[in-house]
Amino acid sequence: MHPIGNGNVGTRSLDRAALLALPPADRMRDICAYLRECYHRTTGQEAPADLDDSLYLESLQATELQITVEAELEVSIPLTDLVAMPSLRVLAEAVGQSLVSSAEAPLAETERELTLRPDPGSWGEPFGLTDVQHAYWLGRSGLFELGDVSTHV
Repeated sequence: MHPIGNGNVGTRSLDRAALLALPPADRMRDICAYLRECYHRTTGQEAPADLDDSLYLESLQATELQITVEAELEVSIPLTDLVAMPSLRVLAEAVGQSLVSSAEAPLAETERELTLRPDPGSWGEPFGLTDVQHAYWLGRSGLFELGDVSTHV
């Protein structure tokens, strides 16, 4: 494993560039070892010995593991994949694929930022509500038990 310090005592993370430079089999070996360590840090338990056994993560543990892996390796792992109780092998393959994909096609700086552009010609025109706005609107109506109350607190 190619460790680098991440500021946490007794833990280590992978060097992304060194990981990408490894042959695929060695990369998978190091990702599996790293994920075992992350699983232990997150759950306080050892990861299953068999790479094909499910990882059984509670939702908060899955979220913590997702945030840790994404921050340390700069990859994107959907939370739904972690909650679906993947095996260590499946998770390592997803991390490896995301790592290679993000290295091959990094986002341009302009694609990373949301750009809002004024549209004065559409001023006053109707537009769709967000899900939260829609929920507030419906909840304020008398259609539901405990409804007919505006958003407050």
